[in-house]
Amino acid sequence: MRAIKLFPSNAEDLSNSMLYVEALVVLQSKAWAYYSMVGQTEVIWTSGVRTAATDGVYIYINPDFFRNKCKTPSQRAFLLGHEVGHIVLQHPQRSKAYRKRGFFAMSGNEQVSFSHYDWNKAGDYVINADLIAHGLEFIEGGLLDSRFTRDDRVDAVYAEIHAETPPEPEPSEADDDSGDESGDDEGSDQDDSESGTEADSESDDDSDDDAESGDEAGDGDEAGDEAGDEAGDGEAEGGEPTPDMSEAEAGHSAEGHDEHFEPQYDGTPEEQAEAQRDDSEEIARKIDEAVESEVENMDRQTTESSDQFKAGGNRVGDGVASDTDWRAELSDLLINHGKTGDATWKRINRRMLTNLGVVAPSRRGSIKRIVWTVDISASVNREALDKAVIELASAIDILTPTEGVLVIFCNHAVHSYHEVYSGGELLDLEIPSGGGTTMSAAADFLEETGLEYDFHLCFTDGEMDFDDCQKCAANDMIIILDGQPYSFYQRHLDRAGLRQIKVVS
Repeated sequence: MRAIKLFPSNAEDLSNSMLYVEALVVLQSKAWAYYSMVGQTEVIWTSGVRTAATDGVYIYINPDFFRNKCKTPSQRAFLLGHEVGHIVLQHPQRSKAYRKRGFFAMSGNEQVSFSHYDWNKAGDYVINADLIAHGLEFIEGGLLDSRFTRDDRVDAVYAEIHAETPPEPEPSEADDDSGDESGDDEGSDQDDSESGTEADSESDDDSDDDAESGDEAGDGDEAGDEAGDEAGDGEAEGGEPTPDMSEAEAGHSAEGHDEHFEPQYDGTPEEQAEAQRDDSEEIARKIDEAVESEVENMDRQTTESSDQFKAGGNRVGDGVASDTDWRAELSDLLINHGKTGDATWKRINRRMLTNLGVVAPSRRGSIKRIVWTVDISASVNREALDKAVIELASAIDILTPTEGVLVIFCNHAVHSYHEVYSGGELLDLEIPSGGGTTMSAAADFLEETGLEYDFHLCFTDGEMDFDDCQKCAANDMIIILDGQPYSFYQRHLDRAGLRQIKVVS
């Protein structure tokens, strides 16, 4: 990981203790995917936090809270799962984006303000509901709301509870102390004295005032000072320096039984953005592995992960598939272009006449040639490929492209190519298999040969690096995916601006 560690490891390390092992055993038996994620995430034992915390990359735990305030192995498993839940759903990263933008969303022409307090409450409601559904023991002092379930979208939960939150009064020196009471009232469903977070609500209101108003950090100074005092004002116990926390404190809140921070990065803005993208891709890969591992080990656990958890890695699953039928999307792309223009019998494609014995009218301005590049790497879903080939074969017979279809079989390079003029010819092709994935090799081949075409369709699993995606986008390639790629490959496709059609059932 490339994010800065906000707090040093300066407390008793319980990673090899019986308490921690017991918690992992419970988490493994009840919530396999959460267990897998914990095993892939660095846990930092530190006195820099009062209870537990995450910045979306690391987990920070105060060993005293873990040992004494979490009463049972199941509660300790719940704590670990809770922090991982924030990482899976990228709550800290999204919080940072909303804060920097200055608002949560647009409602008509008006901005919906962003509150860290309400955002983290919304996340806690969904995560805690999921962990309880897995059979883990709720930590006293946490947040629950019977209106919200494990499969609710955090954004929707936020919108609902934020609409219920009365606007904050203008802060003044006279009512600094009253902020503590309002924080306690708003979080009245928690027992802070039991959870060891007596002072948590004090910083909540201050940081929320900051986020909602978008004003200077004056209102959050008290929260920042408090967090700074806890961590030793920039120097942790043992004399180890901590990073500049001003940015993290802007997004700090401590409602529920834990604290929430934002990930921080060193370097220029460009370097920070690149490092954050790398971290996000790495986390998404771990989520995918956790979900796939869970499927393989379903007999070991009581329930499977929620839709929210599955969607965290952006793999195929309930609620992730496109709302548009891919067959209709592909047909619309081809046929709408091909039906323009006037019919004429003057242009006869000699090769088509020789090979097929067919004389048919063409259209001025209609499709002349389609290029169909097929990724033949072994990781491609052949069932999805068969579906796509059938749909394209049907479209060819409807459109009758005047110069046929150039089929390019490609892996890390162009393997072979064929020209076909009918759906039947396309279906008769034997598709090879093997090699890597560099789809821009087909674009390079077309440039070298100087062939002209109307569309370049590329069927692939999308496991392409960013440079490959950029070159494909520059050549107006349309990507037909065999399903939903891993999230870090999906980001490459999106960043490059490639048009995509996903083959899903």
